[in-house]
Amino acid sequence: MTATIPSPRNDVLLEICGVEDGRPLMCVPIGATTWTGVLPATQDYSIKAVAAGGPTSYKLDVTVK
Repeated sequence: MTATIPSPRNDVLLEICGVEDGRPLMCVPIGATTWTGVLPATQDYSIKAVAAGGPTSYKLDVTVK
């Protein structure tokens, strides 16, 4: 999967976690706006957009292959 979250000030960050175990694949403290990796098929995953600054616009692009 690849997830990208562009925003005007690059201050909207990704958080990707396992739904069942809460294990993070990508955490906000890392400050990333893009993640690419293999999702283990053992559970579902949540993707959150976290605005580090004030209100802003963003677009979430997700590709699963």
